[in-house]
Amino acid sequence: MKKIILTFLLTLSFYSFSENWQDKWSEACFLMEKSQFDEAKNSLNQAISLMELQDNHPYLYVDRARLNLLLGSEDVLGDLDLALSSDQLVSQEKIRAITTKLIVLGRLGSERAILDTIKNFKALVNLPTVEIKDSKLILRNIPNSEYYKKLMTCYLIHSGICYDKDEFTWMKSGMLVAEKINHCGCQKCIAEYAKTRVCDSCLAVVNPGKENVLLGQLIVEGVRYCGSEVKQLEDQTAFLTALLQIQNMGKSIEFFDDTFDNIFSDIDKSKSIFWD
Repeated sequence: MKKIILTFLLTLSFYSFSENWQDKWSEACFLMEKSQFDEAKNSLNQAISLMELQDNHPYLYVDRARLNLLLGSEDVLGDLDLALSSDQLVSQEKIRAITTKLIVLGRLGSERAILDTIKNFKALVNLPTVEIKDSKLILRNIPNSEYYKKLMTCYLIHSGICYDKDEFTWMKSGMLVAEKINHCGCQKCIAEYAKTRVCDSCLAVVNPGKENVLLGQLIVEGVRYCGSEVKQLEDQTAFLTALLQIQNMGKSIEFFDDTFDNIFSDIDKSKSIFWD
């Protein structure tokens, strides 16, 4: 009888570990590349089941969360919280997990949760360095994303720091050099600054002095927009970084319901979420 039990346990062990989680995870990635998302989900679920028996790699939970988001499910906070509770996530994996959590919260519209979670995101990312030299504003180490560039361009124009996008130089080295509005405080400058003008980036009307939105509310609305419209991880992270950059710069702007739609109207939003 003992021999039968031992044989059974050895057989069970053999079948349990004849497949490893890496094989199933690779299979899920391959199926994603072929846009076979349901099949990829099955393989990923199997990979996670095997991983939980064999190892501890919590980033797989983030993979599943992002795949479920692609499939239209927002019931993914359990996977993300499970991943974030682990001390096995390295810094970039944590950023990916928290970015994904903010995307979910943006879709759910959870204002308090968004403001709490954005603090965790801020603790992990390095914001671009801001330098002001004479009449120039310089941002260093900026993300390589059109979302970051367009949001910061419009913010700097709408907040009255810069006048138009022609005064912006975006460098391949990851730096922005922009001409600041030269406002010396004289009556002529005050009158010129007070004029209503059109932002040449998003074509919205700029009303100087109408700073009627709190920066916290701008972040909440930005995360909600990001959650519904921005698909790629790199762009999502860059968008959230721009929101924090705006918060750090401290000047609020006039905000309307279609502000973000106007800013990003010419960006292709058809790309799907992938666990990149």
